[in-house]
Amino acid sequence: MPNGLIEVTFTVTWTVKPTGYPLSRTYTRIVTAYYGRYGLNLSYQRT
Repeated sequence: MPNGLIEVTFTVTWTVKPTGYPLSRTYTRIVTAYYGRYGLNLSYQRT
């Protein structure tokens, strides 16, 4: 990364299945964070 930044990306996925319903929903969240030389966290989210 330019300017000494480190990019960290992680993905969280979870499934919701309500009791008594045959259908379930899956959600995914992708988060990207940038860490600078002094640990400064500059983050934003993409969905």
